[in-house]
Amino acid sequence: MWGGASKHMKLMTLAEWADSMFTPKSKPHINTLHKLIMRGEIPARKLGNKWYVEVDGGRQAQNSTVEKARSKLI
Repeated sequence: MWGGASKHMKLMTLAEWADSMFTPKSKPHINTLHKLIMRGEIPARKLGNKWYVEVDGGRQAQNSTVEKARSKLI
């Protein structure tokens, strides 16, 4: 797979991920999410011109960087 992702890792578009993680009023701007990706605080990869967040079994990948990013935004 791309970038050494495990065979069970699935990808969700950044927009889908943001919609599933935040309420409409609390969702950060897409530029903020891009900055968090570039700092490595959201586990994501770019395919073509779209960003995809790594998810496991239909849920967000459980790691401290995602929780850290989410706690900063909430």
